[in-house]
Amino acid sequence: MKNLQSKGSISLQEEKRVIKEISDIEKSLPFAGPLEELEEQSKDVKELLKTAKQKVGQKSEVSKRLRDECRVIQEKIDKMREVK
Repeated sequence: MKNLQSKGSISLQEEKRVIKEISDIEKSLPFAGPLEELEEQSKDVKELLKTAKQKVGQKSEVSKRLRDECRVIQEKIDKMREVK
């Protein structure tokens, strides 16, 4: 557009095209706010997902430790049964 302004005049078709572009931009402005809100919500959801994955990982580690402890206890029980 600056290039066109430096020439001093533009064709009627070009002027109509520029006016339509401006109109399209103005029509899309009401959607900018909700889009920003959605982007913010998306960031929040991603952060919640990250936190949830960390918690699942921690619970998985606890579960593994408990399984290992149960295995050790079961082995002790089996040895005690063998002694009898």
